[in-house]
Amino acid sequence: MRWVRAACVVVWLCSTAVGSARADGADSAERADNLYREGKALRRDHYYTAARLVFEESRRLEDGIGVTLYVADCYQHEGELAGALAEFRRAAALARQRGDAREAVALRRAEAVERLRASEPAQAFDKASSAGDKPVVTDAAPPDEPPAGDPPGADSKDSARRAHTWVGAGVAGAGVAAVGIGAYFGITALARLGQSNAGPCVDDHCSPVGLALRQQAETAARWSTVAFLAGGAAVAGGAVIYLTSPRGGPTLAISPIVPAGGAGAMLEGTF
Repeated sequence: MRWVRAACVVVWLCSTAVGSARADGADSAERADNLYREGKALRRDHYYTAARLVFEESRRLEDGIGVTLYVADCYQHEGELAGALAEFRRAAALARQRGDAREAVALRRAEAVERLRASEPAQAFDKASSAGDKPVVTDAAPPDEPPAGDPPGADSKDSARRAHTWVGAGVAGAGVAAVGIGAYFGITALARLGQSNAGPCVDDHCSPVGLALRQQAETAARWSTVAFLAGGAAVAGGAVIYLTSPRGGPTLAISPIVPAGGAGAMLEGTF
């Protein structure tokens, strides 16, 4: 049920508040983005208090105009007009500093809240809120319309994800090509060994022709091993680049391993 989700988010926020201080800048930005998306989902389901808590945690990790507008919007839906007014003004000041066009959005919303506070319906609004009833918010963005859109940098994040995809695919493709080269040398090594065993060599006693074939087989086998290892590492690296990007959800890591007498890969993931 949706209320279970909202309650779990609140508990999760409390449990992660202590450990969040240990996150570095990159991790903080990723966590802020994930929290921002979760807050939007909660807001769409009308869980404004839970959404506000998530937005505030996201803003604590990475301040922004969009997330501040969402905090203000949630305050307004909760009936906390003083908090909403303060946050809308804060968003306007932040937008003004950054030369962002959303200053007009924040100012318009702040003026609407001021009118609500000054009007008689605003007093009824506050009484209904204190009584535990769900008040009706006027002049606020509908649930399916963000008050100010995604924060600046969303396009650059999408570009970074596309770059991850192409780079990962390119590296993995080069690895596949190297594996193909390794297979060619491996087949060549087996062929030369078979030719040497077909007559020139008997019980490891080889004629000059057989000895030359054995040496060719050893050289091809060495190149095959090198190509397989390089190709496996490239495929693994390409998969890591492709599958790990600044987004939430499952992650996958593949690490090449070279045990005695062979080669392989170790697969690790979080889901």
